[in-house]
Amino acid sequence: CTLGVAAACVQAVDLLEASADSADRAQGAAVLTLRCDGGDLPGCRRLGGFYQRGTGVPRDGERAATLFRRACDAGHAPACVDAATTLLG
Repeated sequence: CTLGVAAACVQAVDLLEASADSADRAQGAAVLTLRCDGGDLPGCRRLGGFYQRGTGVPRDGERAATLFRRACDAGHAPACVDAATTLLG
């Protein structure tokens, strides 16, 4: 993941998210934050899901909606569905 290989990042986050260790889930959120900050739209969407569920980060619906909208506004259609769903509650 540190070499910029997106598939490796996805696999790393999959493993970290599935862990029973909260520190691992927090590391998964940190990886997604870096990916999102770097313009990875699926990473922004997935990070939004972490915030929506409170996986590795405090649950924050407003932050989740912001991340979904960010990815949606940049053209990632699946994030648009998440943004709409979040708004409808």
